[in-house]
Amino acid sequence: MELLLKVEDRGYPTDYLLARLRARRRGYGECVAAEPYFAAWKSLLREYRWVYLQMNSTLREIFRPFFILMEIRTVSQYLRYKTKGHTKGAEVLGLSLLSKAMRASLTQSGAMADLLAGIETGFSPLCGGFTGLAGTFAREGLRGVEERLLNTFLEHVVLTKQHPDIKHFFILLIDSRNIVALYKHLRWDMDRFPPFVRGGLTSEKKLRGVFAARDVSGIAPLVKHLTGREIASPAAGNIESASLRWISRALLRCAREPLSIAFILNYLWLCLMESRKTPTGAAMSEGGQAE
Repeated sequence: MELLLKVEDRGYPTDYLLARLRARRRGYGECVAAEPYFAAWKSLLREYRWVYLQMNSTLREIFRPFFILMEIRTVSQYLRYKTKGHTKGAEVLGLSLLSKAMRASLTQSGAMADLLAGIETGFSPLCGGFTGLAGTFAREGLRGVEERLLNTFLEHVVLTKQHPDIKHFFILLIDSRNIVALYKHLRWDMDRFPPFVRGGLTSEKKLRGVFAARDVSGIAPLVKHLTGREIASPAAGNIESASLRWISRALLRCAREPLSIAFILNYLWLCLMESRKTPTGAAMSEGGQAE
């Protein structure tokens, strides 16, 4: 089963898309500035869909990991809405970039076991790490399934051949995710070391050393070493904000070349960050999950 929507290649040159994105940047920010979370999320999906449809086949292949990452968020939130009986999940699926077959698998399945089997069918061709979701759900619930999907995909991207700018972006996401997860496990006094996502800049050994000390204050030096900036206190919001600003600075530096893949990547990232800043919006983690 194909994960993402297949569209006809219109043959637009990359320069065309770059020019359109430069013209749209301010307008998108103004559009979502006052929107509540759910409306801003739908605006983000519409914008990503527009960009995806403007891309030629070469660009869509380069950015395929980014769009799959965003659709993992869609799948996760759909499962949450489905279990709560909300209709918002169907609204989101209608705007997503998931293929028709993948959307049908989600909407036509009733029991959670069938939903998870459909997700496995869609994601397993990427790598074998997506199997056994039903067992994960039985042990850890939806949060465990979301964590499994996201962590497995992040590792898959950095361990396979990708465009250098895309791979660099995913490496940054992995470091941010590992450090935030470490903080939460320490803050909540959990005995188990958090699932470690391979491929980042910070080693598992270093993170395990901080975890073994059972001292939340040990997170601050990690953040400073990684981002180059000090945080006022090792609170979840400070750690995540510092990590996201670090990613934003890194992407902006790469995007200064106006005819680069990084310019498009930076635009997509800025749209995500704009959706986070809505007045009534819920904070979102680096994987795009509402907290």
